[in-house]
Amino acid sequence: MNFTPAKKNDPETDAKVEALFKSNQMLADQVKQLVAKNQELEFVSKAEREFPHVPGASIELAKTLKAAHDAGPEAEKVILAALKGVEELTSKSAMLQEIGTSGGGTTAGGAYSKIEALAAGLTMKSENGKELTKEQKVNYVISKTAEGRSLYEQYNEERRQLQKRI
Repeated sequence: MNFTPAKKNDPETDAKVEALFKSNQMLADQVKQLVAKNQELEFVSKAEREFPHVPGASIELAKTLKAAHDAGPEAEKVILAALKGVEELTSKSAMLQEIGTSGGGTTAGGAYSKIEALAAGLTMKSENGKELTKEQKVNYVISKTAEGRSLYEQYNEERRQLQKRI
């Protein structure tokens, strides 16, 4: 939309009014962008809050939720019902449970947690004098200590048991 003066004014007034008109348009565009971004964040929040176990990125699920919302109440109702069904199934699935949590095959106090605890207690440095990474410490515990080897065997057994349940 362009500014067109209704009648001839002096050029200075017309320039000021045109500048104000352009500024107003820019502000209106910025408000539209902020509203759209806020709506996107609301859908992302809803996806993370209501569908934490549904596979895929929250942003992609948020796009689906927005599309369903934009399609109308009936379409949104159908899509939400389907997503709630997927959420219910996946939240109870042993296959999708994170190993290392109390819901999976290896518990929070399981063998791998004990290996990590042993590794965290190491104060060794590498050959170049730098602190070892967590992974290097875990590798050291598993490969160089009897307790670490035993815990690693126990960890593998926990994983095998988990695979049998899936």
